[in-house]
Amino acid sequence: MSKKLIAVASAAALALSVLVAMPAAALAPTVAISGTTGGGTGTSSSNAVIRVPDANSAVSGTNALTFLVEELETGDVVRVTSTGSVKLIDTAANVANSAIYDITAAHKTSIEKTRSSDADYTFYVQSTSTTAGTVVVSVTRAGLSSSTTHYVKGSAGNKYKITDVTGVPTTMANAATSAVTFKITDYFGNAVESLSNSVTTGNLSTPTWDSSAKVFKSTLTAASSSAFTVEIDLGATDVAGFADATDSYVSVVNFAGNSALATQVASLISDYNALAKKWNKRVASGTAPKKKVALK
Repeated sequence: MSKKLIAVASAAALALSVLVAMPAAALAPTVAISGTTGGGTGTSSSNAVIRVPDANSAVSGTNALTFLVEELETGDVVRVTSTGSVKLIDTAANVANSAIYDITAAHKTSIEKTRSSDADYTFYVQSTSTTAGTVVVSVTRAGLSSSTTHYVKGSAGNKYKITDVTGVPTTMANAATSAVTFKITDYFGNAVESLSNSVTTGNLSTPTWDSSAKVFKSTLTAASSSAFTVEIDLGATDVAGFADATDSYVSVVNFAGNSALATQVASLISDYNALAKKWNKRVASGTAPKKKVALK
């Protein structure tokens, strides 16, 4: 064999040996997101949407996103940071525990892990706001550094608080009408724009959402020219770890006494109903020996 052929064969063999020896794990790390409840891929124009935490639990595909970092090598340093109301949970145990007293105690804004193997790394993401925030995933190793930014926002949780009630007058003639508006928020103060189940509305029509004015609208019809009550009750249930639900509104129209006393009466009715709900929950659970009581 000529020297030229020997040189070509040697070069080919060397090139082949390099290709065979190149490890598959030399690929740059990638990030996959799963478990969205409102769609989105995680870009700035297509935020990954997940329901805000509710019932003090973190369940992937319900109120937590799963982030999977792949193509890692032993010794890689994975750093994760979040901005805005986007929060991180770094252990699967927190996600599996559906009875966490205060889920926000498990939240982090930064995680750093040095990999002891080339196994994929999984962490979880929640958001307490409908305003988007980011998750930045960075991986460093000898000769390689990568960073990706992912955009996440929450969708509002269960109705928990009623606010900004307007349009309930102090006096009304029998059968007169008045336009009433109000707002509803979830545990974290995010605006709730739909009523997933029934709302009790004494002397009010069924509320409808006005997407332009960003309020619920209803019509109050006077039940009498004498005193009568106006009530809105969301039927919310208190959740451990959150402040008690402020889910009812009561007002007295055509009250014969002074306005201060009318306010006190409305407050007493609201307090009574709140206590009655808690008592009825105990009766339903078998922890109270008496019968249920009626709401006022």
